[in-house]
Amino acid sequence: MGRAKEATVPLSSAAQDQKLASRARYLLGMAHFQLANYAQAVAELQGIEVGPDMEHVLYLREECNRVLGRQQEARKEFVELNRRFPESSWMHFLMGNALENQAQPEKALAEYKLAVERNPSQPNASFAVGYLYWRQQDSENAKPWFEKELSLQSCHALASFYLGEIARTSQKPNDAARYYRRSLACNPDSSEAHLRLGIILAEERRNDEAVHELQAAAKLDPVNPTPHYRLALLYKGAGRSVEAQSEYAAIRQIQSTKAKSEPQLTAKP
Repeated sequence: MGRAKEATVPLSSAAQDQKLASRARYLLGMAHFQLANYAQAVAELQGIEVGPDMEHVLYLREECNRVLGRQQEARKEFVELNRRFPESSWMHFLMGNALENQAQPEKALAEYKLAVERNPSQPNASFAVGYLYWRQQDSENAKPWFEKELSLQSCHALASFYLGEIARTSQKPNDAARYYRRSLACNPDSSEAHLRLGIILAEERRNDEAVHELQAAAKLDPVNPTPHYRLALLYKGAGRSVEAQSEYAAIRQIQSTKAKSEPQLTAKP
């Protein structure tokens, strides 16, 4: 259901039961992985060497160690995954990720699609395909892959967000707003989703709702001037000049702070 944080408490209790410990630790490790608690995730998964989800365990341990900078441990898990499960959907997903990071999108697409072929329910593989198409500005091919991911994980914030982007660029504001709201229901801390939704609401003259979303975007991403600019336009159009000027002042402050933090180039004598 995309509510990993809520899952950790009952799973921690279940892990104390000897009969449930192995399965509970696997699920607990997966929950911590989804929450980006990588050290906790690998700690729960360490020591699990057999079971029906072993290929996923190896994948999770490899990714956790890689993100944590433990290159030797990550390499060990990768070799073990390849040795024991060379045709695993997780192996193909991992290869796709590596190729994507190496700026080889076509080869990455092939690996991600193999992951889906091996396991049609493979988490995030369909999203990865859609995202690569999206990056190539191919919305027509991206859309069905994002939709497929949502059919597998109804609370996938990024799949919903990019479907909102596709709807917005296709001049379908109602669909876009629906997808942005769905994305925010899964991840209320997405400044970009708040911003995009606020822009659409402003264009539809739903000013109070737009202000709420744009203020949320500004709070979540305080160094981004765009929410303040959009708020200034809204306030100016509504005759609220004092508030509009306050937003323009916020923009100037952001720009000034950014200029001061940038390295200054000095001419050589």
